[in-house]
Amino acid sequence: MQKAFLGIFLILFMVTAQAQDLHHTLDSLQVELKKHSKEDSDQVILFEAIALNYSYSSPDSGIAYAYKALTISERINYRSGILTSLRQLGAFYLNKPDLINALKYLNLALKAGKRYNEPGYVASINNNLGFMYLSVEDNQKALGYFFAALPDIKKSKETYVESYILNNIGLAYLNMNDNAQALTYLGQALVLADSLKLSEVLASVYLNLGIISKREGELDKALINFNKAISFSDVSDNKYIKAQSIGGVAEVLFEKKNYLEAEKFVSTGLIIAQSGDFLMPQRDIYKLQSDLFTIQNRFKDAFLAYRNYIAIRDSIADTDKKNAILRNELQTVFDNKENLLQHENARVKLDMVKQMIIRRWVTWIASVLILLFLAGIYLYKKRRDLLQKQSETELKSEVTEMELKALRAQMNPHFIFNSLNSISNFINTHHIELADDYITSFAKLMRLTLELSEERTISLQQELEHLGLYLKLEQQRLDHRFTYQFIIDDKVQLSEWVLPSLLLQPYVENSIVHGLSAREQGGEIKIKVTLIQNSLHILIDDNGNGRSESETTQKSKPYKSMGTSITRNRIRLFNQQYHTHATIEISDLTPGTRVELVLPILQDY
Repeated sequence: MQKAFLGIFLILFMVTAQAQDLHHTLDSLQVELKKHSKEDSDQVILFEAIALNYSYSSPDSGIAYAYKALTISERINYRSGILTSLRQLGAFYLNKPDLINALKYLNLALKAGKRYNEPGYVASINNNLGFMYLSVEDNQKALGYFFAALPDIKKSKETYVESYILNNIGLAYLNMNDNAQALTYLGQALVLADSLKLSEVLASVYLNLGIISKREGELDKALINFNKAISFSDVSDNKYIKAQSIGGVAEVLFEKKNYLEAEKFVSTGLIIAQSGDFLMPQRDIYKLQSDLFTIQNRFKDAFLAYRNYIAIRDSIADTDKKNAILRNELQTVFDNKENLLQHENARVKLDMVKQMIIRRWVTWIASVLILLFLAGIYLYKKRRDLLQKQSETELKSEVTEMELKALRAQMNPHFIFNSLNSISNFINTHHIELADDYITSFAKLMRLTLELSEERTISLQQELEHLGLYLKLEQQRLDHRFTYQFIIDDKVQLSEWVLPSLLLQPYVENSIVHGLSAREQGGEIKIKVTLIQNSLHILIDDNGNGRSESETTQKSKPYKSMGTSITRNRIRLFNQQYHTHATIEISDLTPGTRVELVLPILQDY
């Protein structure tokens, strides 16, 4: 089920009665502004109204006008203008999203609301701060702000705002997999939203209730909740909730094995998600579509859907970046507070020293020296930790890049072209059954390669299953000019031991392409797996052309495999990352080549 990453985002722009009467178009507001050049509260209200009109069409323009309103409000000490423009700036930056500036202006708004004793305003700012943390998946901090908002909103008696906050609390608990607490607060939000006819809140609540029902296996109840969410999202014109709700219906129908009906909802959900460029609903619906096509043996369509899923999944890559930015910003805020506290303490100490008699000056100097010494140690440790973190980040980046290169090597165009050519040949020679068998194996290999490439490590059983599929296809393509066999030591538990994903295929590919493809018959590949002391030994032997002859032949070929060099780098990074001593050696046989991999036996990476 797709993640319920949707909160009712509460902006609640607090404008005066005058501003609420401004229902003119943006052009009319601009004309009115030209007539009003005096810096007073009326001009501030016009700037805020223009900013609000720009909030979705041009956020940067909205920010510019809100900042003008704030500048004038502070200059003329206009209380309502200060509160409204600060909240607008926080909300606009949060919508961009620019979390650094959003945090800055929301904190300024929070201080202003407390200073002017505006409980309803303070509650709305706490809700927006909570939603900001919810957006970067820090659910505990989000709950802290949401619960801080509840008492203030009850004081203000703005019941409709309370329904938004209760829904957000339920969503935070849902993201934390605490279904019981989520149901408690979603139920309260439902009662308030229903009494006030808040369709957008109702749509979100029913979506979240549908997710919980599905999670708990109550499929019929989940269908009811998702359909209600669709209805209310139509009323509120919230296409994001509608796309997620339709995806939820499709997933329930899939679990109920109603595949044809599920496919209809998948198509509808994709259209809505694509129209609004909603990436997360697209990602989840494409994954479900791939599963649907696979069940129906439509392997080509399944492969295309899965490829779309992979592409969209990879494009959703800014969550970690947002988390890092927010953590850095919060750390900066914390450090600033610590610095202010240290300055205040220093001032107090200085006052005390002035009151001390002269005989205490030695003690004071000693204290300063100790503080400097401790500060030096702190800075040294901080720099050391930063360098260590930077080194780890660079290693992870290199590992990720090498894994991408490994996937490209295993999905090389040369192999895919040969496979498609073989399929065409089977069809042209009327070997329909062979063609069908080859297509099925080829689709399974492509899907398995994509799935396993997502994992850093996989079981030996998965590795050998992938390798067997590859060998079967190559054997069929080369008209059984070679045979292969797996020799597994009885001591080796295939499902227990793990190794870097898709490690062996490049070496087997080399054996076939450079060693066996030139033979008319009698080619043989043996993959032997044994357990020696505390290491896993894997031998890949072939009786093809040796390395010297293969290198001579390879110079004239247009395609050169980079898989083995990539694999060596992967093993190097694997050793560096997990502090192991995996090795790989290639030696000559008479005739043929041997590849020997020695891997440490680790049960949990």
